[in-house]
Amino acid sequence: MRFLSESERETFAMEIVQSARGCAAVQDFGPFLVDLHEWFNTAQAKAAGFTPDDELDWYDDLPEATDPRQA
Repeated sequence: MRFLSESERETFAMEIVQSARGCAAVQDFGPFLVDLHEWFNTAQAKAAGFTPDDELDWYDDLPEATDPRQA
C-alpha cells in the first residue's frame, strides 16, 4: 500500500469494500480475490518504477514459437 498514492489508497479501500460486500452477498469470493490481486500488481508495478506515462515498446511482428512437445 505504501507505493500507492493517497488517492489510489482511497480508491483501493472503496473498491475492495464494495467488492467484498458484493461477493459476500452471493457467497462467491473469487471476484474479490481478483480485485485484490490486481491492486497488488498495481502496487508492485509502482514499486518497480512504472508510471502510466512510460513509453512502452510494442512489437508489430512477433516470432512464431515452436511447440516444445514437437522438439
